[in-house]
Amino acid sequence: MPDDGKKGDGHDHPAEDFFIPGPELEGGAGRIALHHTADHGLEPAFMYPMRDGVPMPDGALIVRRREGENVYEAVDTVKNMREAPKGGPARVNSRAYCDGHDRIFKPSRDAN
Repeated sequence: MPDDGKKGDGHDHPAEDFFIPGPELEGGAGRIALHHTADHGLEPAFMYPMRDGVPMPDGALIVRRREGENVYEAVDTVKNMREAPKGGPARVNSRAYCDGHDRIFKPSRDAN
């Protein structure tokens, strides 16, 4: 029998981890949600909207809505996104930058 991701525990849907949001709370403060775990358990959850200037705890999950459904899947954690390697600082002191800067703004007299 091929492994189709379904558990042999009497459930006829795949073992997935997702969130089902409830109604929005007063004032747009968030939503109470049900977290369906991969072992088909249900846990209460709370979904907060991301807002500029409001810090998110490291353990928070970033979720994305499934297209065409009122179900959200966890795509990453805030901690992972903070620790992701960055591309490094901008190379504004490269030779090409300095040459272009000097052509536009004229080299300073103190440069020699």
